[in-house]
Amino acid sequence: EQFLLRVFVEDKRTAPQGVSAAYTDVTFDASRVAVAGPIEYGPRYSSDTSGNMATAGLIDEAGGAAGNTPVGGDRLLLFSVPLQANAAGQVTFTLDAADDLPSHQTLLSGQTAPVAEDSIARGAATLEIKVALDARDDLFNTDEDSQNIALDVLANDTLKGLARQQLTVTSVGPASQG
Repeated sequence: EQFLLRVFVEDKRTAPQGVSAAYTDVTFDASRVAVAGPIEYGPRYSSDTSGNMATAGLIDEAGGAAGNTPVGGDRLLLFSVPLQANAAGQVTFTLDAADDLPSHQTLLSGQTAPVAEDSIARGAATLEIKVALDARDDLFNTDEDSQNIALDVLANDTLKGLARQQLTVTSVGPASQG
C-alpha cells in the first residue's frame, strides 16, 4: 500500500515571520517501508532544494528555501515523499538534523543568524502497518476414490498492499465440515 510522508515547518516565535529555509534527515525501517517516488517540495520551499534517497531507510538532507519574502507563521509543507509499505509491523519516522552545514542551516525570516539546533523541535511519528487479507472460500470437486490430490487453497486469496509478502500455509488440522 502506498502512502505519503509529509514534513511541515512552523515558526513558533511570539511574533512569527516564517521559516525561510529548512533541511532535515528522515530515518525509517527499510525492511518495512521503501521510497516509491521523488521528493515533492512544498510550494513555498522550491528554492535551493535538496534531498537524496539513495540509501534505503534514509531521506537525506531534504528541504528547501523560501527566498527573501517572509512566509508568515503558519504551518507550511516543506516536502512530501510517496512511500510503499512492504511488511506488516510498526515503523517509526524520525527527523534528524541536516549534516551539510552551513548550506543546510535552518533560517527564520527577520533573523540573520541561523537557528540553533537545540531550539528546533524535531519530531517522530510511529505508524502501524497492518496486513489486509482478502481470503475467499474455496470449492474443489474430486472423485471419491482419489488420492494424493494437491489443492491450492491460497490461489484465490491475496494480501492487499504488501507487494513483497507471499501467502503460505503454516499448519493443517482435521477437517471440520466432513
